Amino acid sequence: MSPAGMLTTSAGALYWLVPAHFYPCAYVLNEFGNGVIIPLLKDKHDNGSKLNLYGGITLSPVIAKLFEHILLDLYEDQLSSGQLQFGFKEQSGCCHALFTFKETTKYFMIKGSKYTVHF
Repeated sequence: MSPAGMLTTSAGALYWLVPAHFYPCAYVLNEFGNGVIIPLLKDKHDNGSKLNLYGGITLSPVIAKLFEHILLDLYEDQLSSGQLQFGFKEQSGCCHALFTFKETTKYFMIKGSKYTVHF
């Protein structure tokens, strides 16, 4: 199988691409955290004159994404996140976060409590 063919199979088949000495010593190159943010116009029919008409996408180095997939494959059973973490999780998303926010806000308003929201 060619290396290009291996890229389409699975992260498990790609362990040879990431140096083995990264695994036991918890060392990750600083460059793995770098990315390039590309502004994208949300609606191609707008003239793009206002900042709120743009969204961003971050392009990360391929080797960093590969390393991330390998780590997830190796340690997925040991990773967890909080119950109130909604983004980037299966079966969860923005709608769930908005529902929780609305219901929590409604609860405190009905009780007459003061509350502060931080983003």
